[in-house]
Amino acid sequence: MRHFSIETSKVIKKREHLKWLDKHLDEITIIKLGDEDIGNVRLYNDEIAINLSPKYRGKGYGVDIINRYKYGGLKAKIVCGNVASMRVFIKCGFNVIGYASKDKVNYYILKYEGSAFGVRGEQENHNRFCESCVIASKRI
Repeated sequence: MRHFSIETSKVIKKREHLKWLDKHLDEITIIKLGDEDIGNVRLYNDEIAINLSPKYRGKGYGVDIINRYKYGGLKAKIVCGNVASMRVFIKCGFNVIGYASKDKVNYYILKYEGSAFGVRGEQENHNRFCESCVIASKRI
């Protein structure tokens, strides 16, 4: 089950998921810490989505990853109730610009209006990320 997914909160069959993955693989980057995969980030149509392994949530990696990828005009969609994601994106300088619903799933639309490193000096966070994580692009 994908509790905070906008597309579906139902159980997805493996065949369906692999078909979707095959179409979207070039949009996904695996995030590594040392030799361990800790999550992934998906960039598509000026939109970002991030998913971290549970044991890496709440430790600042989400902020570091988003700061690495953000640029002016980038958007994110966050399902209502996903408080942790909302906090991370707001901390990274995103602002809520709307609210929508799809297939009975309500979500917020956020947008980043700053530059690559924002208006609050996120360069330091970017440097910390680069020192601690290696990005293994499209390694699934």
